[in-house]
Amino acid sequence: MAKRNSLKELQKDVLKEIGTIGAGHAATALSQFVDRKILITVPEANLVPLKKLTEVMGGAEIPVVAVFNKVLGEIPGGILFLVPSKSGLKMVDLLEGKNFGTTKIIGELERELLRQVGNILAASYLNALAKFINIVLIPSVPSFAMDMAGAIFSSSLAELGFQAEKALIVETEIIEKASRIKAVIFFIAEPKSWEMIFKKIGVN
Repeated sequence: MAKRNSLKELQKDVLKEIGTIGAGHAATALSQFVDRKILITVPEANLVPLKKLTEVMGGAEIPVVAVFNKVLGEIPGGILFLVPSKSGLKMVDLLEGKNFGTTKIIGELERELLRQVGNILAASYLNALAKFINIVLIPSVPSFAMDMAGAIFSSSLAELGFQAEKALIVETEIIEKASRIKAVIFFIAEPKSWEMIFKKIGVN
């Protein structure tokens, strides 16, 4: 039992390291995008069963902003950027250099800004994973949605066309000066893909 526990912890450490590398790339790209210094941290990274995905967001009925990319390449799947809708409003304020509470609705301009930010984060984490295990992963054109967390997960899983069991969650904090906003990246792949990933990393 101790050996299995230590292996699980080692896997979590590696997943967090990959997430941290991706966060560094994302912070650089996001800082260039808004022309201000943005930091991104990764408090947590782990594999979770699909049935627990909505718990990560606080429940199936939580309104969220989502950016979804299908993933092509050696590990087909999907990568999903999620943030609660209220935090989405704060994110627009942060990225535009406004005081929190300035943005009241997510219109077309706000949707496009969040879509680009979600795509930057998703692509950065995907590239970090691809380089870490030396494979090719290609994100599709991102799609944007606003809905309840449960509905977003259901529609995203339906688009993938395969039965998944677990998803990698990368919890992130986007920081600009004293302002912090939490968001989550979900990477969903086939069960056999996780075996291949951990085998390539050397912690299977």
